[in-house]
Amino acid sequence: MSMPALAIGLERIVRRAVVDRTGLPGLFDIDLTYTPEAFEVPFPAAASRGIAGGPAGGPVDGLTVSARAGQQADPALFTALRDQLGLRLESDRAPVDVLVVDQVQPPTEN
Repeated sequence: MSMPALAIGLERIVRRAVVDRTGLPGLFDIDLTYTPEAFEVPFPAAASRGIAGGPAGGPVDGLTVSARAGQQADPALFTALRDQLGLRLESDRAPVDVLVVDQVQPPTEN
C-alpha cells in the first residue's frame, strides 16, 4: 500500500480529510492493531475480515487492521499509528476544493 492509499483509508476511519505529507514513495505492508473509537465509521463486513474499508467500502490492499472491540490491551488509533508505524496525524486547517450547485432544472425536450 502507498502512503496516499493509507491516507484514504484513514479518512474513512476518522471521517476527516487526511493528507499524506510523508513524501515516502513506494509500497508498504502495513499491520496496524488498535481499539476502535467512537468517531470511527463502522465497517462490519470489513472488520470481520480484519481489513480497513477502502474507497467505495472495499478493502484497502496491503493494509491489515486488527480492530477488536472490547479488548483494552490494544491502543487507540492515534497511539497505534505513532507507536507501530512511526506516523502521526496532526490537525490543521487548509483550503479545500468545493463544488457549489447554484441551480438545478429538469432537462427539456429536444
